[in-house]
Amino acid sequence: MRYSLFPFASLREAGGPDLREQLRVRGSAGPSEGGIANLELLEEVVGLLRDVPWEVHIDYCDEDASDLRLAAVAPLLGRDVEKGDRVQAGFFLQNSESGAFRPLACERVYRVVCENGYMIECEQGQATALVGQSDWRTALAGVVARSFAADGLDRDVARFRAATARMLVTPYEMLCNLVAQGFLSEGEQSDIQAEFDDVGDYTLYGLINAVTRVAGRCRDFDDWKRAVELERLGGGILGGEHQPPVLDAVYH
Repeated sequence: MRYSLFPFASLREAGGPDLREQLRVRGSAGPSEGGIANLELLEEVVGLLRDVPWEVHIDYCDEDASDLRLAAVAPLLGRDVEKGDRVQAGFFLQNSESGAFRPLACERVYRVVCENGYMIECEQGQATALVGQSDWRTALAGVVARSFAADGLDRDVARFRAATARMLVTPYEMLCNLVAQGFLSEGEQSDIQAEFDDVGDYTLYGLINAVTRVAGRCRDFDDWKRAVELERLGGGILGGEHQPPVLDAVYH
């Protein structure tokens, strides 16, 4: 279910009640061994976001069966990748009290035109798995600060602009490689190829955006786990990961 997180406004439509209040009323059996309670994590995040020197809005705040996913955006901290194509600095957090997936905090760059995001984990400080951190609060604070730093966004936008210059007549080879490595299903390969063809942006940037549009479709159907995985995949491709293997030339 989607919730609000006061005092921050919703980026789009108004959300439901404040998630922290709901967690207090509902109570919790507590996190799995070594885990972090969602309420404790949210209280820390709210304090950190209050200190961000930009107005922060909530893109989504979803919680179901103790699984939490939160995305925040700073609409005034943005850059144009191309004319009319603006991206904004943002932050992502996920946590599962049951241990269904690892707690993660990372930078999430938000693309305004399609209302989707890319989870960026390319450089040190852009992401951290909170499990195993002796001081997870310090680690979390570092990711939040990095996520809303203007110089960090500039570096990310440089990657986006480089991707706009890399032509892909077809993403077929790269998509087949992602299927072979288990990052995509064959159905997702077809969906991404269709998005790529429909938009007609035959660049690496076009492919990354096709991946994140399919991620947004997963969110629409409440498949949050898959949506997060695809946004991380889009960010990984932007960072140079998941390239098809380079085969040695064979001479006769």
